[in-house]
Amino acid sequence: MIPWVLLFLPLAGCWFLEDGVIHTTCEDLGTCEEKDTVDTGDSSEPTDSGAPPIDEDGDGHIAENDCDDADPFVHPDALEISWDGVDNDCNGVDGFRPSIAAGHRHTCWIRTDGNIRCSGQDKDGETAPTNGNWAQVDAAEELTCAMGLGGSLSCWGGGETPLHEPPTASFLRFDMGHSSACGWDGASTISCWGTDTAGEGIATSYDEALRGFSMSKFVRCDLEDDGKTTCLGGVGQPNTVLIEPSVVLAQVAPGWMHACGLDGSGTATCWGGDFTGGGVLEPPTTRFALLASGSMYTCGLTPAGAVECWGDFYDTNNQSTGPAKAPKGTGFVHLDAGPTHLCAIDGNNNISCTGESTYFQ
Repeated sequence: MIPWVLLFLPLAGCWFLEDGVIHTTCEDLGTCEEKDTVDTGDSSEPTDSGAPPIDEDGDGHIAENDCDDADPFVHPDALEISWDGVDNDCNGVDGFRPSIAAGHRHTCWIRTDGNIRCSGQDKDGETAPTNGNWAQVDAAEELTCAMGLGGSLSCWGGGETPLHEPPTASFLRFDMGHSSACGWDGASTISCWGTDTAGEGIATSYDEALRGFSMSKFVRCDLEDDGKTTCLGGVGQPNTVLIEPSVVLAQVAPGWMHACGLDGSGTATCWGGDFTGGGVLEPPTTRFALLASGSMYTCGLTPAGAVECWGDFYDTNNQSTGPAKAPKGTGFVHLDAGPTHLCAIDGNNNISCTGESTYFQ
């Protein structure tokens, strides 16, 4: 009689009796719903099998919330890198306005309306911008160039030099050195024009797409897709700025004989030469959103819009003027470092500069 006692015990859910055996599982009943074998993070899918959510790039954000789960530098908490062709923080926008460019003795900036204003020495028309709706501006010694929203370039000042005549190609981003400039197509190719000084102005094609690049007066650093940082050019001996850093970088900012970069968490690292002993290779532990390097100094912009600097300022005669000083205040949205001065701009088109100011640049 025991089996019949068991048969009439209360049973939860559906069941049936076959050949003296009680069947209660969904496999027995043929009522199982199909379940995920892999959790993609898509909340619209049926309940998964209990496997952990997918985070392919290991950045701490599952695929459902990560706009690029193959790139650890792209997620909702990432630092947005201006005009790198990537929406780093998944907010639908790459880069920002306004932005600013510090040249040798002049400064130009893009206002929120897309127009450019300039100040400082106007030796050859470098502070007389061409009207347009600009996305990026950069300044060299006596030349200014800007890129429109479509990627085409226009330059003013500089006289009749090779640097004054950019190619007709469209770029995602460009940068200028002392006598050469380069543009990145957003994929694997960097094209250059002007006169190469130390190897920084050499056109380069890579096997894989780049993350971005940056130039200083004599150095260019390229961020390769596999995490490698390749720097070209440089002056001084030993030329240690060309040594590849051990950290995978999301952004890089070379100076004359040193370079600094940010990893995906906003931590700065620097390498190369500190020939003045000003501590340019010793960045603070502050979390930064953007770096800019001058001759012997580097400055960082924090997510809160404050600026911190390390290293030494130099004047136009290559004489040290003491430790690099940061603009006071917060609310800055972009900064750029010239050889001898640094400028930052806030969201209301207000600029603040430190360093050499002989020409009110």
